Amino acid sequence: YKPLDLRFFYNHLTKSNDSDVPATYGVNTGSATATETEKFGYHKNNLGFDVGYRLPAKTKVAAGYEYLHLSRALRQDASNTTDHILFAEVKNSYLDALSAKLRYQYLTRSSDKIGKPPSAFDSFGRADAADKTQHAIKAGLDLEPLHDLSIGIEYAIKLDSYDDKYKFSLQDNERHEIYIDANYKIADVTLNGYFNYEHAQSKGNYLRGTASTDDSLDPSLYTSGVYPWSSKRVDKNFAYGVNASTDVIKDKANVSVGWRYEKANGNNDLHSDYNTLYDIEALDDYSRQALYANLNYKLNTNLNISCGYAYERLNYSDYAYEGYTNYFSPASDPSYLTGAYSNPNYEAHIGMVKLGYTF
Repeated sequence: YKPLDLRFFYNHLTKSNDSDVPATYGVNTGSATATETEKFGYHKNNLGFDVGYRLPAKTKVAAGYEYLHLSRALRQDASNTTDHILFAEVKNSYLDALSAKLRYQYLTRSSDKIGKPPSAFDSFGRADAADKTQHAIKAGLDLEPLHDLSIGIEYAIKLDSYDDKYKFSLQDNERHEIYIDANYKIADVTLNGYFNYEHAQSKGNYLRGTASTDDSLDPSLYTSGVYPWSSKRVDKNFAYGVNASTDVIKDKANVSVGWRYEKANGNNDLHSDYNTLYDIEALDDYSRQALYANLNYKLNTNLNISCGYAYERLNYSDYAYEGYTNYFSPASDPSYLTGAYSNPNYEAHIGMVKLGYTF
């Protein structure tokens, strides 16, 4: 019996881009007219430790620290970000039919900025490299009320708050998620059902138009073409499904079928004290359902063959694509819409045959 667990880790990852052709990743905001491209490359160093300790009554507590440094050598707005992550966790499985866990995590991120004149655009920032704090909580229960029935329930919340020194950027983000999963075995048939619900909300402040320096943030300089506006985006989605599998020939042939349905609804409330803005009621709304069936047959010890069929249907709605028409501008200002997103709804029938061999 060893009550104490220790784990230390270190990871390094380098991603380089040696292409001679610049890849558009962002815009250099050092001046009002400059539009430079950036290649995507970085160095990442990640290290930390975990400590776990077993207590009486089948209880285990754990805590840890993680350090993550990301160097974006080719990024124009922030060369480095540093994350400090702390977590604490407790698990208990004293009852045979019930186990529970609770985890809390705290993250703080700091960044530096490069490539900007000292007085220009200090109020603008991209969220992926902006200073922020994060609180995350995850709670879960695993139940086995019957011998052949198991149920898992999990709830998670994540709160991101961005440093308000960036006046025009994402300000905060809040996400809630509930997941329920159940497995039940009847004779030789294994059944599975699940349900997932997610609610996400983000708020941000932005500037419409182009500003040359932070002096334009003076409200007396706002015009019909340059003014601040705010966004509150809410996304709700849920999904549920059922699956079943059984051996039609024991240890030889297995068949499985399943069905899944998911629905998403998004909207964006827009506001400005300097102009009239209209809310977006349909933002990445969709419903999708899928049905599949698969037969796996074991020809011999090493060789097996699978045959499958899947059907999927998507109904999609987004204000940006309503009334979509192809467009081509004059050659002096070449731009065009190809029609790629004019009809996102689809039905798909997919057949599959797979041959597998194991050594």
